[in-house]
Amino acid sequence: MIYIKKIKIEENKTDEDIKDATGIYIVKEKDKEFKIICRFNKFSSTISLSGKKGTLHINDETNQVIRQIVNLSDACGLNIKEEPVEDLSVLAIKGIIFAEREKSIKELIIKI
Repeated sequence: MIYIKKIKIEENKTDEDIKDATGIYIVKEKDKEFKIICRFNKFSSTISLSGKKGTLHINDETNQVIRQIVNLSDACGLNIKEEPVEDLSVLAIKGIIFAEREKSIKELIIKI
C-alpha cells in the first residue's frame, strides 16, 4: 500500500527548501516516509526530495524513480549524477503528479 497526503505549505513557511513549492506531499511506502516537494509553473515542473539536491524522474526502461543532480563542472560543462531512490515507487510519483494536477485531492491511498 502507498499512502500519499498533501500537507499545507503554510505549515512549513520557514523551511527554505519549500519557499517556491506548489505542493508538498508525505509518501509512506514500504515502512519508509518521504517528503516530496513539487514546483509546477508554466516554465518548468520539478519534483524533488525534501532536504536533498536534485530532481526526481522516472526511468521507463528500469521502472525506477531516479534522483538526478546536475552541477557545473570545472571544464564549463555539466556533471550529471543519477541514483535510484530506494523504496520509492514509480506508482507513488505518478500518484503525486495526479494529485497535483487535480488540485482538490488531499489524500490518496494506492493498494497494490
